[in-house]
Amino acid sequence: MCPQIILMEMIDMRKLTPEARQERRRQVIKLRRAGWTYEAIAADLGLSRTGVFDICKRYDQGGAKALVDKPCGRPVGVLRALSEEQRARHPSSGHRPHARSAQDGLCVVDTPGGAAAD
Repeated sequence: MCPQIILMEMIDMRKLTPEARQERRRQVIKLRRAGWTYEAIAADLGLSRTGVFDICKRYDQGGAKALVDKPCGRPVGVLRALSEEQRARHPSSGHRPHARSAQDGLCVVDTPGGAAAD
């Protein structure tokens, strides 16, 4: 028998520590084994139904080890996406050169209507 569903604020799992995320996933599996529906688990733990379903699917496919976070980001030693030349053209300061710039051999002029012209 499932408890009465009470609406609560959704939790953003990305903002939890890895340990807290893993514990939340263990709670999902425990409740599912106890016969709770995906909807009841989601409501009780503040997760989406899809999130609960995905956790259960991960567990069914990989067991308890599938509940642990996977490493994030680019592995150490893997080449960067941009070459040195590309990085030199696109400074890391966040400044993106205008698509139509003097580098491209184009002259960008503001017109009275606000549109750019060659």
